[in-house]
Amino acid sequence: MCVCADAAPGKCDTGRASQYAGYKVTRVDIANPLGFIESWLPAFRSLHQSLTMKAGDPFSVAKFNLDSQNLSDKMKAGAAASNAPVKLTFTGGLLEDCDTTAQTLRVVYPIFSTVAPAANPPSIEQEGRQSANAAATAAAQVPADNRMIVTPLAGYNQTRAAFGGVQFSDTEGRLRIDGQTEDSANSQTSNLSLGSSLGANRIWNTATWKAALTSDKDPAGDSRYAEGKLAGQFVASTQQRPNSHFMFRYGATLEGGHQQSSSPGANVALMPDSSYGSLKLFAGVTGTTRRVAFSASYGFQLGDTFRTGVPVFSKHLVDLGYNYRIPVPFRKVLGDRDDFTGPLSASVHRTLGLETRFTAGLIQDAQGAPLAERFLGGNQLRPFVQDDTWIIPGDAFIRSIPENRLGSRNDNPLPATVPGGTRFYSANITLSFAAWGRPLIPKDLAVSDISSGPVCNPPSSGATPPKLTFPCVLNGAFQTAVTALSAYDKTHDPGYMSLTSKIPALAHALEVKIAALIGQLGAIPPDIASQDAVAQPLSDATNDAFDVDGALTTLEGGSASATIGVLAGKIPTFQADMTALTKSLRAAAQTALADQFDQTVSALAQGVKDMQAIADQADKDFPTKKFDDEAWTKLAPGHRALDVLLNELNIYSIAPVTIFDVARVWPVGQGVRYGVGPGLRLSLVNVNFTLGYAYNPQRLPGEKPGAILFSLDVTELF
Repeated sequence: MCVCADAAPGKCDTGRASQYAGYKVTRVDIANPLGFIESWLPAFRSLHQSLTMKAGDPFSVAKFNLDSQNLSDKMKAGAAASNAPVKLTFTGGLLEDCDTTAQTLRVVYPIFSTVAPAANPPSIEQEGRQSANAAATAAAQVPADNRMIVTPLAGYNQTRAAFGGVQFSDTEGRLRIDGQTEDSANSQTSNLSLGSSLGANRIWNTATWKAALTSDKDPAGDSRYAEGKLAGQFVASTQQRPNSHFMFRYGATLEGGHQQSSSPGANVALMPDSSYGSLKLFAGVTGTTRRVAFSASYGFQLGDTFRTGVPVFSKHLVDLGYNYRIPVPFRKVLGDRDDFTGPLSASVHRTLGLETRFTAGLIQDAQGAPLAERFLGGNQLRPFVQDDTWIIPGDAFIRSIPENRLGSRNDNPLPATVPGGTRFYSANITLSFAAWGRPLIPKDLAVSDISSGPVCNPPSSGATPPKLTFPCVLNGAFQTAVTALSAYDKTHDPGYMSLTSKIPALAHALEVKIAALIGQLGAIPPDIASQDAVAQPLSDATNDAFDVDGALTTLEGGSASATIGVLAGKIPTFQADMTALTKSLRAAAQTALADQFDQTVSALAQGVKDMQAIADQADKDFPTKKFDDEAWTKLAPGHRALDVLLNELNIYSIAPVTIFDVARVWPVGQGVRYGVGPGLRLSLVNVNFTLGYAYNPQRLPGEKPGAILFSLDVTELF
């Protein structure tokens, strides 16, 4: 890379970004090779908003580095709760179109992710949400750019029947505007929000705020509720822990508005229209290991209808999730430093997937809670708070009973009972088994050896060397990358650079001496140089001198322990050849020249010894193992991704699915309810379609046998 001095925009030296301090930033781009996929995903909407560097700002190295780190943290944070097969993210920073005359440049942040944080493989809460709006699930994703995007929505469920709507999104400066409305013959839901991201600090790694206006009018069995609210919300998360791969999330929502409700079988005095206000606090932890994803969340709400004599109600929610993937036949997780092994499978990679969730809630002083805040239950997820990246179920979820129907039907004989429960629990299990399909790795590559190239591991004595297999090629590439990264990081470590900063100057001084010595060797009188006793030592010494000169020239450009070691290894041979030469010169009456050569060689040897001492101390204080470990850590996501590509991922797979739900809302006199049923999941690399039916084995009068469930999930991969 070079810095071009012409007036037209040219290349930039990103490695020396500080020289562009103060340049005007003409544009800030997030470059994603898969943008046509990722731009549909909600988790990427706020990436541009989180950048501190803006078009028109003076370029700052601090902001440049901060943005790159924040993008990396945001993508890792979003993917933390995913149980997707491959989780690999990359972010960087580049400077482009540098104009040294106008002093302008363009900032580019390359990003890459194999897992879209908001599009993980189907989870229980996603299935619940998507089953009610299947036709719009994929279309409802909004690109993260500065254009206004309008997306039509359509769906069907037993509670609302057929419904349609529209979703739009726009960005104005640092503000993000999102809106959505859905209408049917008996329901209407709409929301409009305005928000932005906040910069990272010691308390949080990512944070967003937003103000939202929502309106919700929905049936709940024979009852109905309507709410109109204005809310202010703050959500933040800590940085993902590098060793344990989990993060903490927390936030708060303050909302106020008006609520209405009606029920033909309830005492109207117990369900009056009223003003409404509440404070919601929530916190949780999400995390992953190689095959496990887990989450734990707690939500607390204080609400008030501002009616005389009616107490403030409080709500408590607990939500636990655990997903586990098991390859069949079982194989241990490949360590981040373990070699890839063969043979690779040429048939479908079979995987047993387990997705579980348990949610429970309690309302205290429930006589103060309006119908919309009570527990109604069903197959549509009612989130406790509205957030794209973090879902806390706020109600009992059961896939065999339509939305808002579980707790709205009150079979309690007490005449004054209000619809909706004050306590609930629900547990959901989804089992899937990828039984048929085709692996991502081509069959020829999986079953064949590569006959050329070095072997992976040296054979034992007398054994036939193994052929080079595809996993072996990958192992060699990782080893080479680790060596290169380790050497680069070590030589660019500030402490190491400070300790070895004298080496280039010492090398330069010695290079001047060796260059003069080479000149003197060439100036030996021809009649002396041609003598048999002088000619051979002179030739050997001259060759040695050129070798030493080359090594010193390399060291002038920067210290390198390996180069110093090579140079130190040449010095004894050089000294021996020079000693033989000076002995012959003295015999030829060239004592003064021989003495001069001896002094120069002695100074060179001492100088190399001094450089070697500095390098030895630097290697002692900054051992290579430390940088090797850091290099393996950097390459670990790619190593894990390739392990899955080789051994788990399919171009397509078909998986039978079994679901089982259990839920109870009380006191509504229904007891424990169940949902059980089969399904089928089609996965096209990373796009999963699940279709099934959840039976209602304890059907009550007026209830249908069950409910169809459908989910569509897009997990971005390469």
